Parts: sequence; C-alpha cells; structure tokens
Amino acid sequence: MVRRDLGVSFTRSSDGQPRGGREWTAWQHDRALAVQHTGAVTARWVEQWPDPEALAAEAARLWPSIAEKAASDDRAERTALAAAILAWLWGRVRSADATLDALTKAVRAARALGRDAALHAITSIGLTIPAGTQALDAFEAADAATSTANAAGTLNTSIRARLARIAAVLAAAILKGVTVTALAALIAALVRDVAWLTLLIVTEIWKAINAAAATVYAWAAVGWGHWQTADDDRVCAVCSGNEDLGVVTLDALPDCPGHPRCRCVILPDRAPASAIPGVQLADLAAA
Repeated sequence: MVRRDLGVSFTRSSDGQPRGGREWTAWQHDRALAVQHTGAVTARWVEQWPDPEALAAEAARLWPSIAEKAASDDRAERTALAAAILAWLWGRVRSADATLDALTKAVRAARALGRDAALHAITSIGLTIPAGTQALDAFEAADAATSTANAAGTLNTSIRARLARIAAVLAAAILKGVTVTALAALIAALVRDVAWLTLLIVTEIWKAINAAAATVYAWAAVGWGHWQTADDDRVCAVCSGNEDLGVVTLDALPDCPGHPRCRCVILPDRAPASAIPGVQLADLAAA
C-alpha cells in the first residue's frame, strides 16, 4: 500500500515507536497521560470492592453448595445462579462514582492535551486561528460535556458486562463445590484483573484527545485534513485505508479513533489547489 508523501521525515517518540507525519504534540504526552490516569482509575475500581474473604464467606451462607461441595453441570442452573450472584454483587460492590470521577479527570486532561495539540497543528501549517481563546472556551463547553457523558456511558456499560462475567465465573465455581478459601482467591483475582478497564481508559483518553481537536478545528473553521497513522507495522488495514484517503474535507473522514487502542489522529490541512475557486487545471499544470 502506497503511503502519501507529506514532505516531512518521520520521527520516533521517547518510547521508540515511530510517529508518522507532521508533528502532533499530543504524541509527546499521550502515553504518560494514559499511564497516570490508568493507575488512578483502576485503583478506584479495586477500592470499591469489599474484602474478598468476606464476600466468599457471605456467598457460602447464601449458596451452601460451596460448603456441601455439590456438583452440577446443568446449564440452566448455572445461568440462574449467575443471575442471582450478579444481583448480589450489585448490592455488595460500592458505588462506581469514585471510578467515574477518576475517569472524568482523565477525559478532561485528555481534552486539554488535544486542544493544545490542535491549536499547534493549525498554526504549524500557516493557518490562522481567531484571536483569543475565550470564545473557544465557550465553544468547547458543550462538546466537553458530551465527551464526559459518553465516557460515563461506556464505563457503566463495561462495568455491567464485567460484573456479569464475574458472576458467571463464580457461579461455575460454586457449582463445582470449591472451598470458601478458593472462592475468596478467585474473587480477588477477578477484581485485580483490570485489563478490560485499562483498555477502556486508554481508548477513552484518545477519544477525548481527538474530540477536542475536532472542536478546535470547527471553531477555527478548518475545513480540510487527513487521517494520520503512526506509520509502523502495527497499523491496521482499516486505518491504513483511512490514511490513503489523502487530504479531504474533514466531514469526509471517518470518526477517529477508529478502534480500541487506535493511535491515529486527524491533522488539519490547507485546501488543495484543485478545490480553490478560480484555480484551473491548466494553472496547476503550468505551476
């Protein structure tokens, strides 16, 4: 697949990963931002849970099959027990507000990073931005609220799915007749497994960076841009195809990021000469 020549050299970030195209200053800070806020959000999630041993002991009282070591392979029984455990977990796990608050802080920090990077990207290609940023603050307020609300919705949906997964695993363990000690160890391991949440945080941070950039482009009346990948062997076929669209109107580009852990960004461009009124093909050929 042939990539567009942007007329600039590719550089490498501090972590050694190739960074393609023109400078996008958010690439200098996105990884550190993700690490910082991933730690904060996942810590809040783990803190919401009661002590695993206390949970296991309570489960043993509610479902004596743990102590009795009753065995069952019946799918209907597992499903019914999983539903009961899910309802029980909702009542035992403390409010997700602390996790949501930590994620909201991450989204706000990401939007600030995306805003600054977009302003720099606009001026770096010689385009002008409106004087002052007070108007941008007002312009951005509604979009920032939308980013926060979207992240909250994604988190709530993911927590529900995660609790359902934990309930299913616990139901299977209970019906196999595991000991209370083994159940406590299983609960602890499930709570500490935050890979799902880490993926969510990284993705929401990059969504917020790109959403803030889009807000800045709209405020500054930037009409053209291109999809920029990291230009390495980890770039997926979908994102490579988006990059190959070249310089087009911003509304012609797909939503960015394109998938979880997507590293792509929309960069602003000047309008192609062919799109400028009064410029003829003959003029281009003679240039």
